Amino acid sequence: MRSMFDFEDNGWDSERSDIYGRTGPLDFTDLFSSPSNPAELFPELITELRNHLSVSRAVLVIREKTASQYLAVATVNGGRARKNLTLRLPGQSSLFDQVAHGGIAYSENFCGLFSGNSFERNLLIDDDSQAFAVMPLKSDGQIVGVLGLSSETPMAFATIDDGAMDRVSDQLAACIARHYPATTA
Repeated sequence: MRSMFDFEDNGWDSERSDIYGRTGPLDFTDLFSSPSNPAELFPELITELRNHLSVSRAVLVIREKTASQYLAVATVNGGRARKNLTLRLPGQSSLFDQVAHGGIAYSENFCGLFSGNSFERNLLIDDDSQAFAVMPLKSDGQIVGVLGLSSETPMAFATIDDGAMDRVSDQLAACIARHYPATTA
Protein backbone atom coordinates (compact mmCIF):
# COMPACT_ATOMS: atom_id res chain seq x y z
CA MET A 1 0.00 0.00 0.00
CA ARG A 2 1.37 3.43 -0.95
CA SER A 3 1.41 6.30 1.47
CA MET A 4 0.00 9.64 0.40
CA PHE A 5 3.48 11.09 0.13
CA ASP A 6 5.12 8.35 -1.93
CA PHE A 7 7.66 10.68 -3.55
CA GLU A 8 11.29 9.87 -4.28
CA ASP A 9 12.46 12.09 -1.43
CA ASN A 10 9.46 11.07 0.72
CA GLY A 11 8.93 14.73 1.64
CA TRP A 12 6.13 17.25 1.47
CA ASP A 13 6.27 19.69 -1.41
CA SER A 14 3.27 21.91 -2.05
CA GLU A 15 4.09 21.99 -5.75
CA ARG A 16 3.70 18.22 -6.03
CA SER A 17 0.46 16.34 -5.80
CA ASP A 18 -0.44 13.46 -3.52
CA ILE A 19 -1.58 10.10 -4.88
CA TYR A 20 -5.07 11.59 -5.26
CA GLY A 21 -3.83 14.51 -7.38
CA ARG A 22 -4.20 17.18 -4.66
CA THR A 23 -1.54 19.73 -3.82
CA GLY A 24 -0.77 21.96 -0.84
CA PRO A 25 -1.14 21.50 2.90
CA LEU A 26 -4.20 19.77 4.29
CA ASP A 27 -7.02 22.18 5.13
CA PHE A 28 -10.43 21.35 6.56
CA THR A 29 -11.83 24.87 7.06
CA ASP A 30 -15.34 23.78 6.12
CA LEU A 31 -15.33 21.01 8.71
CA PHE A 32 -14.12 23.29 11.50
CA SER A 33 -16.66 26.01 10.69
CA SER A 34 -19.32 23.72 12.16
CA PRO A 35 -20.64 24.66 15.61
CA SER A 36 -20.07 21.07 16.81
CA ASN A 37 -17.51 20.42 19.51
CA PRO A 38 -14.17 18.82 18.60
CA ALA A 39 -15.09 15.41 20.03
CA GLU A 40 -18.16 15.32 17.78
CA LEU A 41 -16.15 16.44 14.72
CA PHE A 42 -13.24 14.07 15.36
CA PRO A 43 -14.60 10.96 13.57
CA GLU A 44 -15.39 13.05 10.49
CA LEU A 45 -11.93 14.65 10.62
CA ILE A 46 -10.28 11.23 10.69
CA THR A 47 -12.48 10.05 7.81
CA GLU A 48 -11.29 13.06 5.80
CA LEU A 49 -7.65 12.51 6.84
CA ARG A 50 -7.90 8.95 5.57
CA ASN A 51 -8.33 10.43 2.09
CA HIS A 52 -4.78 11.78 2.48
CA LEU A 53 -2.98 9.60 5.02
CA SER A 54 -3.10 5.97 6.03
CA VAL A 55 -4.68 6.26 9.50
CA SER A 56 -5.88 3.15 11.33
CA ARG A 57 -6.28 4.59 14.85
CA ALA A 58 -6.57 8.09 16.24
CA VAL A 59 -7.06 9.75 19.61
CA LEU A 60 -7.96 13.33 20.52
CA VAL A 61 -6.70 14.46 23.90
CA ILE A 62 -7.44 17.81 25.54
CA ARG A 63 -5.55 19.47 28.36
CA GLU A 64 -7.35 20.32 31.57
CA LYS A 65 -6.01 23.69 32.67
CA THR A 66 -6.88 23.39 36.33
CA ALA A 67 -5.34 19.97 36.89
CA SER A 68 -2.70 20.13 34.13
CA GLN A 69 -3.86 16.67 33.16
CA TYR A 70 -5.08 15.30 29.87
CA LEU A 71 -8.43 13.80 28.91
CA ALA A 72 -9.02 11.50 25.97
CA VAL A 73 -12.25 12.88 24.52
CA ALA A 74 -12.55 10.91 21.26
CA THR A 75 -11.02 7.87 19.60
CA VAL A 76 -11.30 6.22 16.21
CA ASN A 77 -10.26 2.62 15.73
CA GLY A 78 -10.83 1.28 12.24
CA GLY A 79 -14.42 2.15 11.44
CA ARG A 80 -15.50 2.57 15.07
CA ALA A 81 -15.63 5.95 16.75
CA ARG A 82 -16.05 6.80 20.41
CA LYS A 83 -16.72 10.43 21.13
CA ASN A 84 -17.49 12.64 24.11
CA LEU A 85 -15.31 10.52 26.37
CA THR A 86 -13.71 11.81 29.56
CA LEU A 87 -10.86 9.39 30.12
CA ARG A 88 -8.31 11.02 32.40
CA LEU A 89 -4.85 9.93 31.28
CA PRO A 90 -2.14 9.08 33.80
CA GLY A 91 0.66 11.62 33.86
CA GLN A 92 3.39 9.14 34.70
CA SER A 93 5.60 8.14 31.74
CA SER A 94 3.32 10.08 29.40
CA LEU A 95 4.47 10.49 25.80
CA PHE A 96 1.47 12.76 25.21
CA ASP A 97 2.64 15.05 28.03
CA GLN A 98 6.23 15.03 26.71
CA VAL A 99 5.07 16.02 23.23
CA ALA A 100 2.78 18.73 24.61
CA HIS A 101 5.52 20.26 26.76
CA GLY A 102 8.10 19.94 23.99
CA GLY A 103 5.70 21.58 21.54
CA ILE A 104 7.01 19.54 18.60
CA ALA A 105 5.34 16.70 16.70
CA TYR A 106 6.86 13.26 17.22
CA SER A 107 6.63 10.41 14.74
CA GLU A 108 8.07 6.92 14.91
CA ASN A 109 8.24 4.15 12.35
CA PHE A 110 8.74 1.33 14.82
CA CYS A 111 5.92 1.00 17.33
CA GLY A 112 8.09 -1.12 19.61
CA LEU A 113 9.78 2.17 20.54
CA PHE A 114 6.55 3.65 21.93
CA SER A 115 7.73 5.38 25.09
CA GLY A 116 4.38 6.37 26.58
CA ASN A 117 2.49 4.63 29.34
CA SER A 118 0.42 1.52 28.71
CA PHE A 119 -2.86 3.44 28.76
CA GLU A 120 -1.68 5.71 25.92
CA ARG A 121 -0.27 2.71 24.06
CA ASN A 122 -3.64 0.93 24.20
CA LEU A 123 -5.45 4.03 22.93
CA LEU A 124 -3.08 4.67 20.05
CA ILE A 125 -1.45 1.50 18.73
CA ASP A 126 -2.13 -2.21 18.39
CA ASP A 127 -0.23 -5.28 17.17
CA ASP A 128 -0.72 -4.28 13.51
CA SER A 129 0.53 -0.70 13.90
CA GLN A 130 3.69 0.10 11.95
CA ALA A 131 3.96 3.86 12.53
CA PHE A 132 2.56 6.51 14.85
CA ALA A 133 2.61 10.26 15.30
CA VAL A 134 1.74 12.49 18.23
CA MET A 135 1.23 16.20 17.60
CA PRO A 136 0.77 19.03 20.09
CA LEU A 137 -2.28 21.22 19.52
CA LYS A 138 -1.59 24.90 20.25
CA SER A 139 -3.95 27.86 20.26
CA ASP A 140 -2.55 31.35 20.89
CA GLY A 141 0.72 29.80 22.02
CA GLN A 142 -0.95 27.59 24.64
CA ILE A 143 -1.11 23.80 24.51
CA VAL A 144 -4.78 22.81 24.41
CA GLY A 145 -4.38 19.14 23.52
CA VAL A 146 -2.65 16.40 21.60
CA LEU A 147 -3.57 14.52 18.43
CA GLY A 148 -2.35 10.93 18.12
CA LEU A 149 -2.44 8.91 14.89
CA SER A 150 -1.27 5.40 14.07
CA SER A 151 -1.09 3.40 10.87
CA GLU A 152 -0.57 -0.12 9.64
CA THR A 153 1.51 1.40 6.81
CA PRO A 154 5.25 1.86 7.44
CA MET A 155 6.45 5.47 7.12
CA ALA A 156 2.84 6.72 7.01
CA PHE A 157 3.69 9.88 8.94
CA ALA A 158 7.13 10.64 7.53
CA THR A 159 6.01 14.11 6.45
CA ILE A 160 4.48 15.15 9.78
CA ASP A 161 7.78 16.76 10.76
CA ASP A 162 7.76 18.68 7.46
CA GLY A 163 4.56 20.53 8.35
CA ALA A 164 2.04 18.54 6.30
CA MET A 165 -0.41 18.58 9.23
CA ASP A 166 0.29 22.07 10.61
CA ARG A 167 -2.86 23.72 9.24
CA VAL A 168 -5.11 20.88 10.41
CA SER A 169 -3.48 20.94 13.87
CA ASP A 170 -3.99 24.70 14.10
CA GLN A 171 -7.64 24.41 13.03
CA LEU A 172 -8.30 21.60 15.52
CA ALA A 173 -6.58 23.54 18.32
CA ALA A 174 -8.68 26.64 17.61
CA CYS A 175 -11.82 24.49 17.69
CA ILE A 176 -10.76 23.04 21.07
CA ALA A 177 -10.08 26.53 22.47
CA ARG A 178 -13.56 27.68 21.36
CA HIS A 179 -15.39 24.70 22.86
CA TYR A 180 -13.27 23.98 25.93
CA PRO A 181 -12.23 27.47 27.12
CA ALA A 182 -10.87 26.04 30.38
CA THR A 183 -8.01 24.51 28.38
CA THR A 184 -6.51 27.90 27.52
CA ALA A 185 -4.90 30.48 29.78
